[in-house]
Amino acid sequence: MIEFPLDIILPVWNRPVDVRAALASFVSDSPMARIIMVNNGSERETESILDEFAEALDDRALLVATARNIGTIAALNLGFSKSTAPLMLVASPFTRLSAGWFESVAAHLANRPDTGSLKIAKAITSTSSPSIESDHGSFDSMIIRNTLYSAIGGFDENMDGSLWALRDFARRSLTKGFLTESLFSRNLTLLDYRELGSDSKRKERIFSARECYMLRWGGQRTFLLNCGDFLFGTDASSLKNALLQTARHGDRVVLTAENSIARELKSYGFAGMHENVSFQPLPRFFSQRALARIIESTLALDAAAFLISDSPEFEAGLQKLSFEDFLAMTDKRNELYC
Repeated sequence: MIEFPLDIILPVWNRPVDVRAALASFVSDSPMARIIMVNNGSERETESILDEFAEALDDRALLVATARNIGTIAALNLGFSKSTAPLMLVASPFTRLSAGWFESVAAHLANRPDTGSLKIAKAITSTSSPSIESDHGSFDSMIIRNTLYSAIGGFDENMDGSLWALRDFARRSLTKGFLTESLFSRNLTLLDYRELGSDSKRKERIFSARECYMLRWGGQRTFLLNCGDFLFGTDASSLKNALLQTARHGDRVVLTAENSIARELKSYGFAGMHENVSFQPLPRFFSQRALARIIESTLALDAAAFLISDSPEFEAGLQKLSFEDFLAMTDKRNELYC
């Protein structure tokens, strides 16, 4: 039996033209992979394309089928259950990965044993950081370690096809010590597409998924921390650890600081440490005006945001919170991950 380093999990529901193009692309540009095609109740035209590729690829393909459309997440979970490779790629008919993409992914994961899932994201600029911890993954381009799947199972089928399923997967990963990351790549292209099916039913599913997530993990909170010279009486390393815990729980953090403090925090890696943490150094001149704008934009994002500051003069409509209470809230939410 041939052992593959990667299984590509591709759930398929119709769209024959896109499916054929995606399979041709995977065959050409991912020669190291086996393709697990999940025929999720497709019509005959699409079904015949899957049969054609399964026959032509032999050991490099596995075709499983359902009698009806069981939902994207259930189809993915069915594909996961058939995987034997150490890594799995969650993909869609709109995913295109050019030659050489897997080498950079494998090298990154070799250096990050605690990363359980890795979203492959489109590189925006050549100067951007190559990777960052993420709030959630992607149904179009995400690598999942089989060890993570063995530890927590697949996606929650009560959250079918929505962002909330991805966020829940990241939270459950954390309970087993696995992190979620994004790796920026120039090898990725995601084609535009319109989802099939009823808009009203999709909205119902998203609402139900959100309720399920909120019941399990609580709502997303927003914290604005304005760091003074004393870093709330702690050190940079301890502060960074507290913010990372908060971000990994799915909460948002806006971090501001002036001059030398901002430079110190940047040297400790506060910029780009997690996509849920927005580090916004204040300018040397008119810093209070800049801070007022940040507060305004934070309130627009979340009217219930908390303000944590050593300076007593800030009001600006945000709820005030001491740093000690912030740590207590973070520790309380940690109980969900034990």
